[in-house]
Order: sequence, then structure tokens, then C-alpha cells
Amino acid sequence: MLKAIRHCLLLMCLCVFLFGCSQERQKFAPAGSMVWETMPALTYGVLESGKLQVLPWNSGRCEATSRDTMAETEVGFYHVNIDNHSNYSLFYCDKAAFSNWVRVCNEPDCEHTASSGCAAVLMSPSFVVKDNRIFYLAQATAYPELYTGGGDGLILISCAANGTDARLEYALEEAMITDGGRYSTGLTSRFWLYSSSKLTTGGQYELKTFLVNASGSHLVYSAVSDTKETTLLAPADTFFGLEGESAYINMFMDPNLFYRVSGDVLEPVDLSGLETGGAYLSGNVLRCFKQNDGYYDVDLTTRQEVRLADARMEN
Repeated sequence: MLKAIRHCLLLMCLCVFLFGCSQERQKFAPAGSMVWETMPALTYGVLESGKLQVLPWNSGRCEATSRDTMAETEVGFYHVNIDNHSNYSLFYCDKAAFSNWVRVCNEPDCEHTASSGCAAVLMSPSFVVKDNRIFYLAQATAYPELYTGGGDGLILISCAANGTDARLEYALEEAMITDGGRYSTGLTSRFWLYSSSKLTTGGQYELKTFLVNASGSHLVYSAVSDTKETTLLAPADTFFGLEGESAYINMFMDPNLFYRVSGDVLEPVDLSGLETGGAYLSGNVLRCFKQNDGYYDVDLTTRQEVRLADARMEN
């Protein structure tokens, strides 16, 4: 009997020790990288550039080059993937076990849907890790305990590294839908863009685009339309394969232009008539490829082109 009691006590102590180690590891393993302000710049007319440097885990390069669909921590990675319910779902793995990706949800009976308030289900493919917390966009109606406003739309939520302790971080009240409408949005490490089309009592549509950054909320576009306008606000790399600096299409504004965030405004970038598929935008330089021809740099100010290299393969 005494031997059995000693055995039980030993197991209890071992469990406490292991649990304590797990908690300490989670508590002291930092998560949250620096903000990568600018993508590597191009030198007009010069094809080759310096080799990439080896940088620490919190440099922000992983987040920037993945367009905030991945985040690196000291001991692991977060990654957004589309699950079998066609949801954007957040997964995590340790660097010591790349094959073991687990959903960032600690509810055993969770349905892992947006309406269930699952912390692992995101309303956009991007997220931000900062100060050991995960920031993401969520449906306002899925969190009535956090958002008590009268409208619906997307709100900025944060949670602990394991998906618990959800908190409301920001709600863009002016963009919330109350009497019908639609919205489109995008979150990055540097800013949050949000376009909303709201049906008014007079039957018109109130069109607004907001930019939320470290200095607050900024109304960058406003108009009224008699028709239901397309609210599409999307990164250019998703629709056109344009890499380099983050650029967006905004159907409220000129659909023939791209827009990039400059301070507290959206700056237009005219790429009309240029090859954008697989191109790289850097300041006033666009590096692009012309099929069966070669690689070019285009000065966006003068539209002058300089040829850099031949095409390497046919078609």
C-alpha cells in the first residue's frame, strides 16, 4: 500500500513538473517580430543584387515575404491554410517538428467555423503576431460577448498564443453594416484597409475606404452611389501576381490604378499597359518579364525601359 502511495505521489510530481515546464516554455518563448517596413529595393537597370542575409527569427522578413500569412516565433511558426470547410484556419508547429501542424484552438468539441467563434478560423488569410498575442479579423456577430455594437462587419480581435483569452482590439464603427451592404478588407503588420458599402435610408449606397494604422483611423475615400458598387479591395499579388511593395486594387477608386499605402493616404500607382504578372514593384521602378523577349526595368515616372536579360525559356 505504501509503495502504491509513493508511486502515485511520484506521478503527481512528474505531471506538475512537466506541466510547469510547458507553461514556462510558452510564457518565456517570445512571439512577435519587428515590422518589416520596406521590401528589398531595386536599382534601376541593374539585374543582380546582394545575397540575402541570415537574420534573427524576429526580423519580420518571414511575415513580410509571406504577406502576413505566416509568422515566426522563437520556437515555431504560425501559418494560415484553407481547411476542408473552405475556412482560413490558423495552424502552428514547433521548429523541431515541421510535420506536426496543429490548429490554434483548444476547444475539443469546437466546430471550427466562423459562426462558432473558433479562434483558429480567420476572416482573412492574414494575421499579425505582436507582444505574444495573435491579432486577426473576425466576424462581429460571432463575438457578442466582445462586440456589443449594433452593426455587423469585421472587427480586430487578439488572443493568446494558444488561441485562448480573446479580446476586442478595434472596431471600425463607421464601417459597420446596419441596413444592408457589403465590405472588403485586408490586414497587414503595418496597416488595416477596410472598404464598406452601406445602404442608406434614401436607397443610395455610402462608399468609404478606411486606413487604420499606428496613428489611428483615416478616411481615405468617400462617395455616394445610386447603384450597388463592387467593394473589392484586394492585394495586387493575389489577383495580378505583382510582388515587391504591397499594392492594392480598390474598385471604389480608379479600377485602372493600383494603390499603395503612403503615410496616412493611398497613393496611386499607374501600371497601365505594363506586364504585372510576376513583376516586382520598388518605388518608381517596375521589374517585369516580357514573354519570349526578356526582363526589363521600367521607370514609372518617365516610362523609360531598359532591357536587363534575355528570356531563358521559350513561352
